[in-house]
Amino acid sequence: MTTITINLAEILESRLRHGFSVPVTIDVGDLIDYADDDWDETIDLDAYLAGRHEAAIIFSAKDVQMLRPHLTDTQAWEVAEVTRDQTRDVVHDFMSDVADMNYPTTKQELLRRVWNGKVSLTKPFVEREEASGFLQQLQIIERLIEKFPEDAMANPAIVGSIAAMLDDIERVVAGWSNTEKQEG
Repeated sequence: MTTITINLAEILESRLRHGFSVPVTIDVGDLIDYADDDWDETIDLDAYLAGRHEAAIIFSAKDVQMLRPHLTDTQAWEVAEVTRDQTRDVVHDFMSDVADMNYPTTKQELLRRVWNGKVSLTKPFVEREEASGFLQQLQIIERLIEKFPEDAMANPAIVGSIAAMLDDIERVVAGWSNTEKQEG
């Protein structure tokens, strides 16, 4: 759990430097001095961000010093800053990969099926006469899919036609696999 502690007194003083007006003018500094309250508030940052559908990775000087205890606070902070700055693109690319793997577009899913079809045809069935014909069909289907813009993939007729062609090829290859298992 990532937590942060915020000093509310500092926030109030910085935002309300000149006090605020209600029926009575109150000096914020006097209010803070007068109240016996602890003005530090600990917030569960992970829960707060999750409520806003946001996420954060935090690099602190203390994290760096846990790895490299010989660094000073200033040196550790510089390492944390550089790490943050240099990892933005890597994190963005990783986020894209995770989204693609978990929630692929229709186009990506169809291309994955083509790739799987090519792999299944080249491994055990490369000797079969029909395999080369299916490989050619898969290459044509792949080019078709790549030429379609992403919004065309929302058309059920296009997707259904391509999926049906892939279904036919997958069904034949599955039949070959079952025959080999029975013979083997």
